[in-house]
Amino acid sequence: MSNQNRVRPGVPSGGEFAAHTFPEPTGVTLADPAARPVILAPGEDENFNELADGDIIETIDVHRSHVDDGSGYTVTAGKTLNIRGLFDGQDLAAEGGVDAYLERHGAQIEDYLRTRYDADLDNQDWDEVRVECSTSLPDVPLTEGAVVDAAWVGTKVTALHNESDPGTCGSEFLGRLLREQIAGSASVQNRLSARAEAMRMLPQDIEAHVRDRHLKRELSDAGALAIAGRLKDPSRPALSRFAVRGYADRDELTTELHLAWLQNSTSRPKSSTTSIALDMMRSWIRNGGDNN
Repeated sequence: MSNQNRVRPGVPSGGEFAAHTFPEPTGVTLADPAARPVILAPGEDENFNELADGDIIETIDVHRSHVDDGSGYTVTAGKTLNIRGLFDGQDLAAEGGVDAYLERHGAQIEDYLRTRYDADLDNQDWDEVRVECSTSLPDVPLTEGAVVDAAWVGTKVTALHNESDPGTCGSEFLGRLLREQIAGSASVQNRLSARAEAMRMLPQDIEAHVRDRHLKRELSDAGALAIAGRLKDPSRPALSRFAVRGYADRDELTTELHLAWLQNSTSRPKSSTTSIALDMMRSWIRNGGDNN
């Protein structure tokens, strides 16, 4: 009679499902994903969206500069931002509502995000603005770990994410920062149309505009831009910005106009037309333009 307690060959004591002891593998190591090399030819781009978290960072792109450029790599972290939502609950009736507000101050919003976060915007729709924050890396061997570090630490996308959420503890709120920045600025109503008209104004047209409106009406936005264009100079950054972008800090504009007025007052011969134009520019800053 067979022994039913007999252990079959190859089966450990305790049965097929007993604990097994295996020898430690030797000579085998697992590659660190962060150490994987990133190979790009000069001028080539590649996305690494699988390295993004999908929330704070939605996309990661790497561009290698052309071989003669020598500037290395650009790592760009992208996300979608609801800029219209930053102004929820704000009373913008005097500005014609949020859409008119965004239309008028769009250039200033873009410039502010570019300055604060090193960001570029694609604002086809203010509800879903594509924002890309970038940083540079030297032209040395690159790894996926270095790309992730550059996206998270090297760019300012995390600060943008935190500051665009009013509930983030310890962070500024981007909506408030933009409102304060815009409130402290003087700006034209419609930058594109005003600048196009200003560029068509010859010196004699500007003088006629000033003469016809002096003591009667405010300058038009186009007239203010045209005068600023005549006055712009490297020593007058606010006037130069206003002439091109259609907005500038109100206090900085006032200071530069005052200095220009003093310079004109001490020049020989003194230009009365220039003095009047400068006075009308300061009035425009206080009261806005008459575009009717």
